[in-house]
Amino acid sequence: MLPSTFKDYYQILGIEPGAHPTEVKKAWRALVRKWHPDVSGSEQINAKIFQDIQEAYETLIDPLKKEKYLQQRWLQQVTQTKPIPAPTNSNELLHAIIKVEQLVYKTDSYRLDTDFIEQYILFLLTPSSIELVNELEDPVVSKEITKLTLRCCIKLPAKSRIAVLNALSGLKQPDSKKLIAVYKKENILRGTLERYKTAIILLIVALLCWLISSLA
Repeated sequence: MLPSTFKDYYQILGIEPGAHPTEVKKAWRALVRKWHPDVSGSEQINAKIFQDIQEAYETLIDPLKKEKYLQQRWLQQVTQTKPIPAPTNSNELLHAIIKVEQLVYKTDSYRLDTDFIEQYILFLLTPSSIELVNELEDPVVSKEITKLTLRCCIKLPAKSRIAVLNALSGLKQPDSKKLIAVYKKENILRGTLERYKTAIILLIVALLCWLISSLA
């Protein structure tokens, strides 16, 4: 989830978004010399600013941390810094879900910020947005929204899937209900496997060890 006070690391370092790592390092070095706690002045203020500078540098210089941060920054811009109204019709909602699905599948699974994805989907699938789709009574749009959202769910952990499914379940079109029902049925097996994944792996390892010792 996003922190209540989001820090713009680019602004902290005084650089443009997308700045090259060499620019990040150059800006960081200049600010460290200026705001190091040992510099004369208010040590308490300097220490706080210095901490933010270090945090910004360590995030933007690390590819994994930077990718996760950029996802969070984008959501911050969409929902707060540059507020957008909730979808006013089902087509706007569909286009927004398409963008989320594209983000999910162009990002490496190990780098995907699942909290971010869950929060943004729930931001879109409000009761009022769901009602817009129901009022339209267009099975094609409703089905497409459902299908794309469920595709996103595949890459989310169990807790996030449940939250998204609860929001999505407000759709009333038969095709959407059918897709959700099938997904929930499949999800029961997946959830069971996730819950006992460690035990299953240990059992497999034990069986392999026993087989190797038997053949030795």
